[in-house]
Amino acid sequence: ISREDDSSLHGYGQQILGDIAQIYSGRFEKSEKNGEYTCTLILGKKAYSEEKI
Repeated sequence: ISREDDSSLHGYGQQILGDIAQIYSGRFEKSEKNGEYTCTLILGKKAYSEEKI
């Protein structure tokens, strides 16, 4: 997504991916180059709440 697109929608999407990463004991990374973003979402096998039980 370039900077010319709806940046608020893009930011909201990144927040959702970050929240998903926390739920599944994973991580979310993003990088930006020339106005384009690359997002990586790595998830664990179980949700965080399942690991605590």
